[in-house]
Amino acid sequence: TFATAVLASYFATTRHLVLTNAGHPRPMSRSAATGAWSPLHEAAEGVELARSARDVGIDNLPLGIIEPTAYHQYAVKLAVGDVVVFYTDALMESVGADGEQLGEAGVLDIARELPAEDPSEIGRGLLGAVRGLRGGGDAGDDETVVVLRHNGAPPPPQSVADRLRTVCRLVAGPAER
Repeated sequence: TFATAVLASYFATTRHLVLTNAGHPRPMSRSAATGAWSPLHEAAEGVELARSARDVGIDNLPLGIIEPTAYHQYAVKLAVGDVVVFYTDALMESVGADGEQLGEAGVLDIARELPAEDPSEIGRGLLGAVRGLRGGGDAGDDETVVVLRHNGAPPPPQSVADRLRTVCRLVAGPAER
């Protein structure tokens, strides 16, 4: 038994989205500056490795395949208006009338045809296009799409009381929370 996962944290002060992938489909991003869509991965242009890749061993496998497995962390600096899309493998594995799976390239091709002004329309558009490719049939797996758009807003201010509560939660043991 295994599971795939992708973990992401966003640091507003530096505008970095930090990612770790455990066998999940690679997220894709759209540059606000160029309008270009591309997969997000540690070898992509503009990506900063937070940890150097290991020369020996198998990395970034789904959780539970073999232990121990190394997971690389990488960061991409987002510009205002950039879009990042996370999606489950049901989209890539959808089979069209030709009998072929869509694959990562097919998902990117669909994204390139969608209007990118409204992030909610990107998610709906991807799901609708994939369902159309399947002729409206069932995916046979979970279909999830999460679309993030960098709005450029600064981190919300925290009061002294908010900061103190946060520190107390970090220091307190699980039974005290």
